[in-house]
Amino acid sequence: MWADLFKIVIFISLATIASLQADNEVDSTSYRRYNDMTNFLEHFATKCPSIMRLYSIGQSVKGRNLWVMRVTDHPTIQEQGEPQIRYIGNMHGNEAIGRQLLLNLVEYLCNSYGNDSSMTELVNSVDLHILPSMNPDSFEDAVIGDCAHGQRRRTSFNANGVNLNGNFKSDSTVLEPETKAVIGWIQANNFLLAANFHSSQMGVEYPFDAAMSEGGYNPTSFDLVYRHLARVYSNQHPTLKLGIKCDHHHGFTGGYGNGAEWYARDGTLSDYTHRYSNGFELSVQLSCCRFPPPGPILLEEWNNNKESLIALAEESRKALRGNVGHLVKKVNREKDAGISNAMVQVDGMVRIFRTSQNGDYWIPLLPGIWKITASAPGFYPSTQTVHVIDSTDNELDFVLMPQWPRLAPLLASHAEPIEDFESHDHSNLTSLLMEMTLIENCQKVAQVYTIGQSVDGRQLFVMEFSNTPGVHLPETPEVKLIGGIDGDDSVSTETLLAFARYLCINYEKDAQVNMLVNTTRLHLLFSANPDRHTPGHDGNGNANKVNLNENFPDEKYGNPNQPIQPETDAIIRWTNSIPFTLSVNIQGGHMDVVYPRTVDYTPSKSQSPRFKFYQQRLAKVYQKQQHNVDRSQCSNDNILTSELLGIEPAGISRNTMLDWNLDHTDCIEFAIGVSCEKDAAGDRMKQIWESNKNALLAIIWESHRGIYGTVSDITSNKPISNAVVKVIDHQTMG
Repeated sequence: MWADLFKIVIFISLATIASLQADNEVDSTSYRRYNDMTNFLEHFATKCPSIMRLYSIGQSVKGRNLWVMRVTDHPTIQEQGEPQIRYIGNMHGNEAIGRQLLLNLVEYLCNSYGNDSSMTELVNSVDLHILPSMNPDSFEDAVIGDCAHGQRRRTSFNANGVNLNGNFKSDSTVLEPETKAVIGWIQANNFLLAANFHSSQMGVEYPFDAAMSEGGYNPTSFDLVYRHLARVYSNQHPTLKLGIKCDHHHGFTGGYGNGAEWYARDGTLSDYTHRYSNGFELSVQLSCCRFPPPGPILLEEWNNNKESLIALAEESRKALRGNVGHLVKKVNREKDAGISNAMVQVDGMVRIFRTSQNGDYWIPLLPGIWKITASAPGFYPSTQTVHVIDSTDNELDFVLMPQWPRLAPLLASHAEPIEDFESHDHSNLTSLLMEMTLIENCQKVAQVYTIGQSVDGRQLFVMEFSNTPGVHLPETPEVKLIGGIDGDDSVSTETLLAFARYLCINYEKDAQVNMLVNTTRLHLLFSANPDRHTPGHDGNGNANKVNLNENFPDEKYGNPNQPIQPETDAIIRWTNSIPFTLSVNIQGGHMDVVYPRTVDYTPSKSQSPRFKFYQQRLAKVYQKQQHNVDRSQCSNDNILTSELLGIEPAGISRNTMLDWNLDHTDCIEFAIGVSCEKDAAGDRMKQIWESNKNALLAIIWESHRGIYGTVSDITSNKPISNAVVKVIDHQTMG
């Protein structure tokens, strides 16, 4: 049979062969034994040094180098964003076609670079590693023309008589030198796509190769992706896609199929790649003949496989790619801002992908809408949705925020402390704000503006801190902190003034302050009720003796007919003019963390839909960071939990700022009690500030949590204002 086959092959058009050689595409007239192959690879590494580097990943049983040719536009460095590809030939010593094809590929890419625009673009875009011979010892002994099994164990297995494609077992006590070398190579890199080439059958196999207990088809969770990749290779090949049957094995329908369904076996390289790396590997069965004679048939094999080899490499450019970055390092523009070994997972898939040393990841996905989550120990996870299309433009980056216990030591504070705590009436407050704006560092990041006036015409001053003052930037959270809403509460005003002074004098000096200001837009309203401390204005109300914290519109539960005070109106207009993410109402007189609702004591009615978020995240974050506080001194506080629904300790309140934010804005607001007393100065005020400083920093960091993005018109790509974004369902973790 094989003699008849060779007679047919020998009559391949000599004109075609001559044409290939005339174009200097490849020289495939003969096989190359080890020494000749080494010289061949060294020659092309020298001929094309700008795109090729030859290196060895180890040695065979008999000490032969396992040569790899790296092909990319910068072969001495790892470029960020370039997918790595791995091709392996000659795993079985007497299966020679794959070895020859990969040598042809090296020659073809060298000769094509700079002359063929598509090949130049491919080389510039990927990082291809080619191992032509994984089993050089047995190839030296293999017999040309041995198409069937022949002396299989001696020339197919390695020099120790071991089948290398059954040696990649997690429980194997003896790994062959060649196996160890390839495993080390895989673990040292972040290969996305891979293929190993064989002969004796015709078709493209994909994992799993190992059988299930009941036998038959054994798919991975990425079965559709594997089938697509296998189909890409097969469809470009003129004969593989025909599903030709070789001897006793059944053929592959369409030229590709599941390894376990075709021929189940354990310890294969493809299964190892899937289980223990980020890669997707195919096993390509090229021919019914293991070691056909040289000459026309080798040129024909090159013709048949060239486009498939290129097409599979091109698929790596369509994969979803991105970087998982460290928020702190990115803001500080550090070079190593990527998080290595971070976990990236596709929703609904079991497999976890790990980022490279510089934080890059790649996942081949079919076109569609996918939900992706990135996570790393010590960081808050981030989940985003991406629309993958059939192109090279699939990119999704993540920036993870360190959890505060990890962030605080990372940004070890060297800030100057705040001294000289005095009480400030409105006149003194105005003077202090003007003085702060004259501080050199403060001028770069701060501005003072007013949102309106009080009943008596006093300005409601706000101090903004941002590295772009006055400008809202996409993906930058806006946070407001409000003090002095009660007329008899000076502690909250002094706390915010201390915070402003702290930011001013420590910007560009302290890492924590830099990080906060450079990534967040902060707005500090020091006194929402500045008419306090004036004759006739005693108590907690404004100049009209109205409690401002019970003056916000509440159509559902409150008094709809009460007149809105000037201070309340100013806060409402201010809140509606800026897309605030988080709002904190600083208060003296208690040490609780209070969140909506405040209208009914019954838990089923008082708990807002976001109750768990308030309780488990915001309230606890703040209280865990408070230092040296004794809540038992506050007679009205609930000292058991100190995380309140807003209805304790004072009972039901209506028309509150908390509930108004919940019902009318996208802003999450809660009230923080910073001390038992409402009025303090000197050393006592300094103690209150020091007890709450870290807690303020920590709670502001919480504004960076969650998901964010832009709603855009799919045709014009322009942002859509006032679009509605809903959370359809959620699952709480931890």
